[in-house]
Amino acid sequence: MMIATYSNDPVILSNLVGMDDGSYDHHLAWNDSTPVDALTSLLNSEDEDVRNAVAQNKNIAAPLIEELMQDEDLKVSLAANGNLPFDTFRLLSVDNNYEVRETVARNDEAPPEILERMIAVDGEDEGILDTIYEYNGHRLSLTTLEAACQRDLA
Repeated sequence: MMIATYSNDPVILSNLVGMDDGSYDHHLAWNDSTPVDALTSLLNSEDEDVRNAVAQNKNIAAPLIEELMQDEDLKVSLAANGNLPFDTFRLLSVDNNYEVRETVARNDEAPPEILERMIAVDGEDEGILDTIYEYNGHRLSLTTLEAACQRDLA
């Protein structure tokens, strides 16, 4: 298991996918050195934990992101990934699923512009606002924070 967790050799990591009835797969899915082709294979795992770990892997590529965006069960895990393109963060921040939006609000890599837009759009939702302020308030502009305080006082 240690090799699947700590190796950064793409050949070794790719060869471990599915070995020993998939016992390495969870560790491979979390390893940011696991190559994209191996992550693609892992995304087809029957193990939901493996698929969720792939969604959070910093090494996922655009085609995998597109596939994950279509899977309602994996969007929350994808929203926790700090290495997403701006447009993916934007789409996730307006998702119909509250938990997806809340996870974006909690993600310390979400672009401040996305968080500020979420404040403007979800301004009536205290849960989203509280999450943004708690996890990312230090990253917001002073203007945004002042406007939020004015709303709270009104």
